[in-house]
Amino acid sequence: IQSGSQGGMTTRPLIAVSLFGMPVGILGLAGAWSVGARIWQLPLAYAIGIGIFGVTVWLVLLVLYACKWHWYRAEALKEFRDPVQSSFVALVLISTMLASGQILQVSRPAGMALLGVSIVAQFALGIWLLGKVWQGGQGADFVTPALYLPTVGQSFVAASGAAALGWLQIGGVLFGWGV
Repeated sequence: IQSGSQGGMTTRPLIAVSLFGMPVGILGLAGAWSVGARIWQLPLAYAIGIGIFGVTVWLVLLVLYACKWHWYRAEALKEFRDPVQSSFVALVLISTMLASGQILQVSRPAGMALLGVSIVAQFALGIWLLGKVWQGGQGADFVTPALYLPTVGQSFVAASGAAALGWLQIGGVLFGWGV
């Protein structure tokens, strides 16, 4: 996505928060391949490779998104307050939870910390977005299927992450919230 470019102005690349759907899909595929490796004896090396690729994509997007917030804060805030785009911020947290599952295989403390921070941030984002709905005064364009991301989607991914850590009761509660 490009912004600017009138007259002698230079263009600056921007990252849309919805691009975090890429690591969600890649890391989801890595998780599915890992299960396939256990059940059907698929090559585990593919799951590891896909997981490394997914974490790399997540890290690159995370750095670019942090740069957007640092240098182009007004544009990032505009996206964060947009009725539809604001729900896609949940993809940052969902991809972080999925990345924590891959990092967990290398470093349990790092994976736990990443999952814990993303679960807390998930609650804050979900409360903020749903609070806007419950307060009313939003236009009809605010209520979209994207609202499922900060509530249902995050809860299911957080539940699977908690279960992977052995936090079965917490995983059950998170799964229940998603349902």
